Amino acid sequence: MATNVVVKKNGFFSRFFNSIGAIFIGIALVLVCIIGLVWNEGRSVKAIRAYDEVGRKVIDVGNARVNAENDGKLVAITGDISYTPVIDSDYGIEGTFVIRRVVEVYQYKERREGSSTDAETKYYYEGGWYGSYINSASYPENSKNPSWPSAPVFENKTFYAEDAMLGDFKLDASQLKKIEPNFMINIPEDAKQDDLANFNITSNRQYITNAKNINSPNIGDIRVSFFVNNATSASAIGMQRGNSIVTYYTSNKSQINRLFTGQMTAQDIVMRLEAENSAGTWVLRIIFMLLICSGFAMVFTPVQVLVSIVPFLGKYIGKGTKFAANVIGGLAGFALSLVVIMIAWIAVRPIVVIPLIIVVGGVVAFVLQSKKKKAAQVSSAENTATSATE
Repeated sequence: MATNVVVKKNGFFSRFFNSIGAIFIGIALVLVCIIGLVWNEGRSVKAIRAYDEVGRKVIDVGNARVNAENDGKLVAITGDISYTPVIDSDYGIEGTFVIRRVVEVYQYKERREGSSTDAETKYYYEGGWYGSYINSASYPENSKNPSWPSAPVFENKTFYAEDAMLGDFKLDASQLKKIEPNFMINIPEDAKQDDLANFNITSNRQYITNAKNINSPNIGDIRVSFFVNNATSASAIGMQRGNSIVTYYTSNKSQINRLFTGQMTAQDIVMRLEAENSAGTWVLRIIFMLLICSGFAMVFTPVQVLVSIVPFLGKYIGKGTKFAANVIGGLAGFALSLVVIMIAWIAVRPIVVIPLIIVVGGVVAFVLQSKKKKAAQVSSAENTATSATE
């Protein structure tokens, strides 16, 4: 792997000035992420309500056959996929109902250790395969990336079958896009075209490349691979309109139009949608919470810079201060995130949350009252025993 390293020394005054700016950036980050948490909870609840409605109203058609009585209704269908295989004509490679051409160029990408508030910042320029151009205008001269190849054969493209069917129902590109090409195909020997005279197919037949050694490439080398999806059956949910499945709008304007590989019942599909919503909600919660913690820690940056100039021990005191700032920021961020999530849930779903809070409060009050009564009984018994002894 090609790697270049640049070390930049940061003066005290520039570090301190940047640390003051970090305070405002940290505060802004916290505020933005609070808004993000509120939005995420609202989005999650909207989806929960939508999928509750879908579960009640969806008609499980089963085998994908057109029934005129279901026209205009929310249906779930399942069946076999039929199609004419698509072809990437630039390479003459045949796919299934989808084929994705992935073009990657070996380029430098910057990785930074430290920040403008640290005594030094290290910049690593590491080579890797990337599917889009990395702008290297600010990189050192020995770490510049060549321009992206301009020939049409080096464009990333995805092709979809125009006649794909799920049983009796037509599938359009917008539905097929929801099925990810996930299987790398072997490239036939006759795939190379005139524009690729200097290219070869690797021994494992997975790439067309101009790299002399695919395992030890040079900056600017190109490789091309192809992916398909081999699914033979699928399931869809949406509104039936003739022999098509179109978008169904729930009462809260959520859009329902999904395609999944494999045979699934309506209940399976609804459970899948609910699971995706739950997972997405938790991923965003964690991301926003971590960013809030980071924002709080940034507020202490000037202190870290100031203590770092203490003779002999400054480096170690600075690291200790940074650790303490991360701990304090983490605790404050976690606590604030929980409060925001709770308030957001009360705002968007009070019918569920408020009774839950009342029940929990009642349980806590009952436990405290029971402990108080027990303590009073023990105290009374001790007083009685003492009186009897006297």
